[in-house]
Amino acid sequence: MKGDFRIINEILLFGITAMVVFSVAALVSYSTAALKAQTQREQYFLMSDLASVALTKAYMCGKITDCSVLVMIPERLSEDRYTLSLENGKIQVSNFETGLGLEANTIDYQKNTVGFVTSNGRYFVIENRDDSLVLTR
Repeated sequence: MKGDFRIINEILLFGITAMVVFSVAALVSYSTAALKAQTQREQYFLMSDLASVALTKAYMCGKITDCSVLVMIPERLSEDRYTLSLENGKIQVSNFETGLGLEANTIDYQKNTVGFVTSNGRYFVIENRDDSLVLTR
């Protein structure tokens, strides 16, 4: 009888320990997913700011002569590939697989802004052509 109680106590102790371990693992997993989403959003904002600065630089340089600005970019943001596009004064950075992302307005350059690149190229080029700012690879 005494051995039965000991076995039952050990089984209960093991069950409680397993429940605590799985609870902590679930909490860490949930926190990691939430942190990844927030980090990805912040990185998308920074990428849109980088593209905006490159647009401004190409625009200012284009007042003097035809020019292009080459910008190195990371292949992944928060472990995901992404796309960068320009259209009618808006910069859009989005996840390559899901299409979710953000859209930011740019300064009105009085020029047509167009282009699309993926992060696989590790760089993008903004060219100041006659009446447009073009995003290419």
